[in-house]
Amino acid sequence: MQLKVKLRYYHFLPVLVIALALIGLVFIYSASNYSAEIEFGDKFFYVKKQGLSLAAGIIFMFLGAKLKTEWLIKFKWIIFAISAILLALVFIPGLGVESYGATRWLNLGVFTIQPSEIAKFAFMIFLSGYLSEHSPKKLRNTVIPILCALIICGLIIMEPNMSITVVVGASFLIMLFVSGLDVKWLLLLFVLVLIAGIALIFAEPYRMERLFAFIDPWQNPKAEGYQLIQSYLIYTL
Repeated sequence: MQLKVKLRYYHFLPVLVIALALIGLVFIYSASNYSAEIEFGDKFFYVKKQGLSLAAGIIFMFLGAKLKTEWLIKFKWIIFAISAILLALVFIPGLGVESYGATRWLNLGVFTIQPSEIAKFAFMIFLSGYLSEHSPKKLRNTVIPILCALIICGLIIMEPNMSITVVVGASFLIMLFVSGLDVKWLLLLFVLVLIAGIALIFAEPYRMERLFAFIDPWQNPKAEGYQLIQSYLIYTL
């Protein structure tokens, strides 16, 4: 008896996710083996640490795949509220952990979490649930998603965390596009988001310095130019 299994494109998604994560472990080893051996006497210290997180992530990924989408739609507002509250908690002294001028982490005693990483997924779950019930083909249905996007992006940029703000904003526009928002309104939103992004870059000098660090990374080798210089060094080895 021959068993036939019909594979669909989404069956390959977990394989691709795990493959990318494993490649990430190789990159972590490449970037950290020297410092890990000096600090901890173990070249694989950071790889092992990340590997444990990866194993837990894979378990939760498969558990999450068992969740019914109806539940996610039903609890979309609770998911959104929890993510927004977590983002706001980082600004409470004693709970928020500051590092290099940014307050992006919550101190839970045993470990810390980064609420913005949770929020970017939680917001997509909320947005998927909301747009499945309220098509953006009707322009009035975009008001609440836009307000919610402003709340999430506003809290993240206040940390400040420009990179995740950009990710959330771009994902928001993509979600509206695939949900059927008229192209002319999508272009208008894109232009507004682009203007806001440029304004945020010019608002903080260090963002301008990071943006143009590629021109002369040796001008500030221990700050904005550090990662570029390291990439040159790795390339030449």
